[in-house]
Amino acid sequence: MYAKNLISFRFAWTLTIICFWAFTVQAQVPEPKFTSLTAMDGLSSNTVSAILKDRYGFMWFATDDGLNRFDGSDVLVYRHNKKDSTSLKTSDITSLHQDRSGQMWVGTMEGGLHLYNRRKDSFLSIPSPHSITSIGSDASGKLWVGTTNGLINVDGKTHQISSFLSIPRIPDEISKGLILSIAVDRKQRVWIGSKNGLYRIDPSRRDNEYINYLESLPQDGGAPTVKSITEDAQGNLWIGTYSGVFKLDGEGKILKNFRFESGNKNSLSTNMVFALAMESDRRLWICTDAGLNILDMQNGNIARYAPDTRTQFSLSNKSVRSILIDNEGICWLGTYKGGVNKYDKNLAIFGLKRSDMNDPYGLSAPFVTSFAESESGELFVGTDGGGLNSYDRSTNLFKKFPINPKNRNAASGLAILTLKMLSDHDLWIGTFQDGLFQFNPKTGAYIQHTRGKESFTLSNNEIFCLEKDQSGKLWIGTNGGGVNQFDPEKNRFERYFNPGVPISQRMIPLNGYIRDILMDRQGKLWIGSHGTGIAVFDPVKRKSVLLDRQSSNLPGNIVSSIFEDKKGNIWVGTFGEGLALYDPVSKTFLSYGQKEGLASNIINKILEDAQGRIWVSTNQGVSYFDVKKKKFINYTSYNGVQDRTFVLGSGIRTHDDILFFGGIAGFNYIDTRAIPDSKRIPPIILKDLRIGNRTITPLDSSFIDADISVAKKINLDYKQNFSLGFAALDYTNPKQVHYRYRLVGMHSEWTEASVNNIASYTNLSPGSYVFEVQASRDGVNWNGQIASVEVVVKPPFYLTIYAYILYFLIPLAAVMLMRRRGIQNLKKQFKEQQQRAEIQQAQELDRLKIKFLTNLSHEFRTPISLILAPAENLLGKTKTTELYPSVNAIKRNAKRLLNLVDQLLDIKNMHQQEFSLDSSFQDIILFIKDTCEQFSDLSIRREIRFKIECSTGELYMNFDPNKLERILFNLLSNAFKFTPKDGEVLLKISQELDSEKKQFLVIAVTDTGIGIEDDKQKLIFERFFQAETDLSVLNQGSGIGLSIVREFVQLHQGKVTVHSQPGLGSTFTVQLPIGAVNLAEQAGKQGNQEQPEIIASKENTVTSQQKPDIEDPSNVLIIEDNDEFRHYLKESLTPFYNVIEASNGKEGWQRTLSHHPELIVSDIAMPEMNGIELSQKIKADDRTKHIPIILLTASHGEQQQLEGLSSGANDYLTKPFNFDILNAKINNLILLNRLLKGVYSRHIKVYGQEPQIESNQEKLLKDILFYIEDNLQTSQLSVENLSKHVGMSRGTLYSKVLAMSGQTPIEFIRSIKLEKAALLLEKSDLSISQISYMTGFTAPNYFSKSFKAKFHMLPTEYKSKKRKFSPEVIG
Repeated sequence: MYAKNLISFRFAWTLTIICFWAFTVQAQVPEPKFTSLTAMDGLSSNTVSAILKDRYGFMWFATDDGLNRFDGSDVLVYRHNKKDSTSLKTSDITSLHQDRSGQMWVGTMEGGLHLYNRRKDSFLSIPSPHSITSIGSDASGKLWVGTTNGLINVDGKTHQISSFLSIPRIPDEISKGLILSIAVDRKQRVWIGSKNGLYRIDPSRRDNEYINYLESLPQDGGAPTVKSITEDAQGNLWIGTYSGVFKLDGEGKILKNFRFESGNKNSLSTNMVFALAMESDRRLWICTDAGLNILDMQNGNIARYAPDTRTQFSLSNKSVRSILIDNEGICWLGTYKGGVNKYDKNLAIFGLKRSDMNDPYGLSAPFVTSFAESESGELFVGTDGGGLNSYDRSTNLFKKFPINPKNRNAASGLAILTLKMLSDHDLWIGTFQDGLFQFNPKTGAYIQHTRGKESFTLSNNEIFCLEKDQSGKLWIGTNGGGVNQFDPEKNRFERYFNPGVPISQRMIPLNGYIRDILMDRQGKLWIGSHGTGIAVFDPVKRKSVLLDRQSSNLPGNIVSSIFEDKKGNIWVGTFGEGLALYDPVSKTFLSYGQKEGLASNIINKILEDAQGRIWVSTNQGVSYFDVKKKKFINYTSYNGVQDRTFVLGSGIRTHDDILFFGGIAGFNYIDTRAIPDSKRIPPIILKDLRIGNRTITPLDSSFIDADISVAKKINLDYKQNFSLGFAALDYTNPKQVHYRYRLVGMHSEWTEASVNNIASYTNLSPGSYVFEVQASRDGVNWNGQIASVEVVVKPPFYLTIYAYILYFLIPLAAVMLMRRRGIQNLKKQFKEQQQRAEIQQAQELDRLKIKFLTNLSHEFRTPISLILAPAENLLGKTKTTELYPSVNAIKRNAKRLLNLVDQLLDIKNMHQQEFSLDSSFQDIILFIKDTCEQFSDLSIRREIRFKIECSTGELYMNFDPNKLERILFNLLSNAFKFTPKDGEVLLKISQELDSEKKQFLVIAVTDTGIGIEDDKQKLIFERFFQAETDLSVLNQGSGIGLSIVREFVQLHQGKVTVHSQPGLGSTFTVQLPIGAVNLAEQAGKQGNQEQPEIIASKENTVTSQQKPDIEDPSNVLIIEDNDEFRHYLKESLTPFYNVIEASNGKEGWQRTLSHHPELIVSDIAMPEMNGIELSQKIKADDRTKHIPIILLTASHGEQQQLEGLSSGANDYLTKPFNFDILNAKINNLILLNRLLKGVYSRHIKVYGQEPQIESNQEKLLKDILFYIEDNLQTSQLSVENLSKHVGMSRGTLYSKVLAMSGQTPIEFIRSIKLEKAALLLEKSDLSISQISYMTGFTAPNYFSKSFKAKFHMLPTEYKSKKRKFSPEVIG
């Protein structure tokens, strides 16, 4: 009986303890740590007004600059797009809501209400005259929408809008006022929060009483503006207002008011409340303008959370505007100007303390090397350069202890390497180069122990580790001095290291570089070294056992940390070989590293938590080892771990089971008891489809009919390459999710996904496939859902049924076709023989005609020349006499006669196809008028009226003056020839646009002559054709004039037509394109942009300029955004220079750095970077400031020219300009630049020999050249060794060499090597491979590539060229 009662009592007591522990754990909710998502992570704006998680698992954030969709990794932004009718109507998003059917509704400031179409990834706009402020929906699917001008209803299916203006007795506050919040309770009653109160509407009743439930509030209580409404599990309403938080029962009775109370930390931070959310039945999250408040609804306690600069994971902004607690328990907070803050209780977040030099109570230095804890719980932190700190975890403040070592030889603070707490009054501090300190934290007194000549002193002043044995003695590991022991009773040191004894014969068979010492539970010392493994030393027997790579399978002999767990297992961390566990049975080590999932094999510190897990700090974060699963779990910067290297030996587990790890950016800490272990497999979605490197959207209906995340099928053409991107909607730690995928129908095995989570496929055979992808938390258990989509690859036409039918018909048709073609070929051959005979006969006749006319024209030219020469002489002598008009008429008609003779030669040239345009750019209107003046005398003599009509005053274009003169001469000659007395000849000039918007110059010659019959109009342009005319018409011609007109017009890419009626006259129309693309000189294409023009004139051609050496042409960079003009300049300059092109200023800057041109020609008006900015940047850079620049512009003002020259440009040309002038300027600047370089080089040679005036730069240059020459064939030749030789840093050397040579040190060394190689190629008989190795190049291929880059030819070509021109020696 007694035993039964005892058992019952024990059971009740145990149950009481368990209940108390559970209550305590529930009551001690950990302080939330927030991570943030801001514009730096892709968010469109840092002001977030609403948050929603849709039924697919996507997070949506409403901002004032677009709607953001977040999948855990990437942010997709939706904004207003004027060109897309399915986009949002405005980018200012105010509210989000998902109804019971899963439809997402978006409210905007000025664009009304929108419904999101998931399949099309688009938005349907539902216009509203007022801005949307809030959205809610009831069980029937009806939307209750709050606007800036009252409440409205929207039918979720028909999208019809109805207002409340016609409802009787409804307050204006509801029908016309500003509605700020809407909530539907469990009884389907709609609660409406307005600017001035709270109202309720019951849709099931018609006799609603529209009561303001906050009307009874006192006026001094603040504005009853209702911003948020939520309902708890008991049916009570919680109202967030600008007057605090109100608790109401289901009928609207106020039960309690929570407000800000000055001096009371258990009250709200402020009365301005923006949003509310229920985390559980116990806790209410309150978003205010002064931070986050969490209300314990059972006891009324309020916890405040605000931004704290000393706390790494506090809120990013104090003004919290929106909140969502999702189905995974993750709390999302939208802030004003602070982005999205997330508190995830499923995510392990490490605390982080950084150094702030401006904080007197902060960590004194960022480099944390060691920790120690006193019996009272005080934590000491050792730093490199900041000395010793004491960290009070209750106040989050640090205290620095002043410790000043003797014989200090550095300006920085004390560099602590290790700490060991022997008692509350005795802290031992190991330092770098300052020995060992015995420090009393209570009094601040300390004793310094340093290396001495005596054997009872320290053997080395660099202390890496400390350990206390069972007898109270202190063991000391030094860097180079081995192991020392300190006896506190004798106050003496004993050295266990003798460098004169071989390692194998030493008491502790290690080198002197000790990294860690551990005293195990058997009293043996485990001593880890840097390079010689581990020695297990028995202090009693004074004997050691060596454990290294050879003897015990230690993964690496560089040991960084040794640890004994609570089971007595010995764990060893190595530098580069991972973690090792010692097996005492086999006396060997088992290795665990990157194969088991460890992020880095460099172990800095080993610790064990209260749960028995082994934790290590590495160079890639913090990890713990699951001994049962033999797998590592890694924590990175996503978990709050500092993103830099951790420090060797820096770590501690405190008495309350908190782990601390020190790094070079502060220290991290974590309570391992609160580490969540989420086994939930997140949903996986397909997020991106790319075909042919192009993202496919639902608009591409030929491939998919819905967004890829919900699409069921992908249709592809044959051999279309595609890739699918996928992601798990994991918001806790997406980087630790593992993926695998396969394409069923092609592979049955799963493929592990790479880092970018993309699966790509190419050259799939026609058929149907299914793409499947799966996610896993640990890469072992693959029990989650599978996302899949069907992929259909269409066969090419040649593999379809129609193709096979065609394959049968083609041979049959081919046989029939061959027979028919054979018959046709016989007929064709006979017909061609007849045509060839006729053509040969006609060609022979034409040849005889041309020969006769050519001979005749040559006979005529001599007497015509004898007429023109005296006429020219007489014109000068009779200028003031009455004979001048007659002599001028003689000259004019002689020229006309010469023109007629030239037509005969034109026939010969046309026949031999020898014509080409000799165009020039000038005023064509003036030229036509001058040419027509030759016919004024003829019109008077023939008594024919001659008129010229022109609608354009002047027009500059490209044309051939000689050929245009022939065109006008022939047309006007025919007009006067066939026009009778008292008739009229009209020449009309105009401009027209054709159907393709091309501009033409139209020249029409109209006469009132005899006209041409319709059947003859198509023949008059044929050579030697003559129509039958009245015998009264004299000199009917030879029939070649109009054929010449047609040929010359076609050379100008124009056309000539005729319109005539017999007896009424004829009109010949010539159309010449303005700016034809095939002319030699062109004015640039038509458009709105600035048109560059080049004036090319034979009279202005520069023939005497000195051109650069063609054997070594200069590099000229042309920077011009007009493609045609840049191409013209390149073609014109290529005969003289090596031309490099760039299409804008930014590309021009990159080409300048990569090619180092000798001169730059740049336009001013360009995208990316204009010419002025480019010129200033080039002249400001030491590498490029020596390069001459010529700027081109269409601006003629002096101010623009002054601005261009002030930017550092060497010359300035205004468009249009003569190309030869540009060529001359380029040539002169290059020659001047080369001349200056030559003068400077000669200056160094002449005056460099006088030591009394030799400058520092010349001395440095000589020193560098001598060093390069001496070390040309050695491996010592590097920029680092060169900087050491001349006694300056690499940065200073870089600036000096760049200023002296215009080259970086690497380029300068390579240039000297190549110059030496060129000399050897020219003077020696060595092979190219021998020369490459002699000049310090490690590979002949690289030598050839570098040589060609400098000398523009391969070494073999250079050698052949130099040997070709060298004088031969005759023996």
